[in-house]
Amino acid sequence: MPNKEFLENYSLYRKYRVTVPHHLNDFLSPAINMECSKCNSAQTFNMKGG
Repeated sequence: MPNKEFLENYSLYRKYRVTVPHHLNDFLSPAINMECSKCNSAQTFNMKGG
């Protein structure tokens, strides 16, 4: 499943082969570092479950 490196650096619309888990709870949710569109600074983002 996508990891931190994929989420931060993989280019948009580029093909990526992945095996999808049977349960959504099995997806990884790493913290990623990206530019915040509101404050224009580097921030760490964490995925929250719904």
